[in-house]
Parts: sequence; C-alpha cells; structure tokens
Amino acid sequence: METIILDTETTGLSYSDEIIEIGICDLKGNVLFDERIKPSKNNTRWPDAERIHGISPDDVKDCRTFPEIYRELASILNEKNIVIFNAGYDTKLLRQSCANWLLEPVWKITGE
Repeated sequence: METIILDTETTGLSYSDEIIEIGICDLKGNVLFDERIKPSKNNTRWPDAERIHGISPDDVKDCRTFPEIYRELASILNEKNIVIFNAGYDTKLLRQSCANWLLEPVWKITGE
C-alpha cells in the first residue's frame, strides 16, 4: 500500500475551525495535492492562526470550497497509508470540515 504525507493549515484550534490549506505528497516528494480552501464561514477572521501560517481570509476568498475538493481529496486518501505529523489534530479538522459542509468522511485514516 502506498504511503503519503498529509499536512493542513487551519483557521484555528477550536471545534468550529476549518481547514484552509491541504498539502499531500508521496515519499519521493511528488506533490499529489496542494490547495488553499475557502472556509464555510468566509467572512470570519483568524488572526491567531494567520500569525502562524500567514494565510489571510483574502488569500482564500476565491479558492474552491471543501465540497468542491472533497471527491478529489477522497480519491487521493483512499487505500493509502497516511503519515500526519499531528494526526489527532489534522484528522479532527478533516472531520470538522466535513461536518461543516454536511459531508461524510469517505476515507479511513489508520490510527484515528
């Protein structure tokens, strides 16, 4: 089974926050997915998170939304070993982003 590496940037740490960037690569460094994502609450500011990752609401205002990348993301994640540095946090945010848009996570991340 192929192993891939996933990382996210988010609007914050709370239960209402969302993913605003997802990067996925394989173990050879080939980029499989690298995209900023417009959150469902697009008028919200996230100054604390912005200080960390530098992504502002203006940077994502014209990006695709989570539902628009959902199927593509699922096709990349399914049936892969997924390495995530902060797995508990990133998998929580993947679930939250799905919930914000009334989507079911259609991938299985080992160790959740």
